Amino acid sequence: MWVANSSEAIRRSPLSRVPIGIRPGVNSERVGLADTPPPSFGICLVPQYENPELLSERAEVVVWGDVDLATSPRMRRVLSDVLNKGSRDIAIDLEAVAFIDASGIGVLVEIANIAQSRGGQVVLRRPSRIVLRVLDITQLRELLPLEDPVETSS
Repeated sequence: MWVANSSEAIRRSPLSRVPIGIRPGVNSERVGLADTPPPSFGICLVPQYENPELLSERAEVVVWGDVDLATSPRMRRVLSDVLNKGSRDIAIDLEAVAFIDASGIGVLVEIANIAQSRGGQVVLRRPSRIVLRVLDITQLRELLPLEDPVETSS
């Protein structure tokens, strides 16, 4: 499990929100990882404070790659840890998810139910088209709501 700390968060790409150096499509020689293939799955807790052990009432987690039977247990562990360490609400960024199967959706539903039982909520931030399609097919948008886009003033 890779969880970002403050120094790692600085190196994160503003475009894909996936750590630089393990993004698919990036020239790996440029970042010194020529022999390291990009991972097919990753999850990262975005730090809210200088102390990474402290979690705010609302945590942000970024997931990328393929969420399937092999990777969903890791996602369950990370999201459960976030709830167990004091966060009430979780915003899960799914923009870079390339694939999600029933096991991944099951984890999202399970974590959403746990958060609701504790007075919190899970919202999905910027889900990929693949995730949106699965949510539509399974009719889970009410249980797994999308975060309202934040409007920026120009």
